[in-house]
Amino acid sequence: MKTTSADFLCWNTTGAFTAVALKTFATTGIGESACPAVSPEARDSGYDGLLLEHLIGQARSRNTHTLYALSTHTGEWFLERGFQTASCESPPPERLSEYRESGCQSKVFVYHTDTGV
Repeated sequence: MKTTSADFLCWNTTGAFTAVALKTFATTGIGESACPAVSPEARDSGYDGLLLEHLIGQARSRNTHTLYALSTHTGEWFLERGFQTASCESPPPERLSEYRESGCQSKVFVYHTDTGV
């Protein structure tokens, strides 16, 4: 049984690459901001914020009330954009088992799309 679906949004502007993905889970109302990537050439362009706004809009349109993100390198980026730190037990069961099995040591961040925090 498929428990996740993902939509990827990529922009390539004059060679500067920006991408993000929204994964939604069978668990009602939960999604993951996955694979945020901004090339060095695009870091000061504001595209990262536009992508996140689009991602949050997509989540809301799917009745996804909670977005979470796992990160080893970009924790400050998520905090600066309204995410809050969360327990490593926060991801939905479908993702939590993968997280534990992989031995991943990522930090977990959460964003509530209905309140913006």
